[in-house]
Amino acid sequence: MTEEQARLEAEYQEKTSIHQLELERLQKSLEGIKSAKERQELSFKEEQTTFKEETKQLKKAFFDLEGQVKKSEDERDQLYRQNQSLIDMMEDFKARARRADQLKEENQKLHLEVQILRREKAAFENRLKEQVELALLRERNK
Repeated sequence: MTEEQARLEAEYQEKTSIHQLELERLQKSLEGIKSAKERQELSFKEEQTTFKEETKQLKKAFFDLEGQVKKSEDERDQLYRQNQSLIDMMEDFKARARRADQLKEENQKLHLEVQILRREKAAFENRLKEQVELALLRERNK
């Protein structure tokens, strides 16, 4: 039985040794996996922090852009009102210019009528003067 026992013990030692080597290999692998897990967790935390910062910056940029859009809309509305006011002023100016042109034409017509009336008055006064002179001459001749 000693030979059998020795063989069994040798086989046991061999299997124990193989299992010990396998156990060491698995422990090293486990340590590598734990180390990789820690690196992954650290990387995840860093990415999470970076993501939070980027999200914060993007929200700030979004609100800034929203403010700029609101400001641009207000400026656009103000420019529209100014443009409308200028259009109204231009229309008023055109109407006044047309009225001024009409008044100028009326003034020219009236001026011509005044000249015609002055000439007619002068002609009438000349005829009247001539008739008075003729009447005086007739009176003297009688």
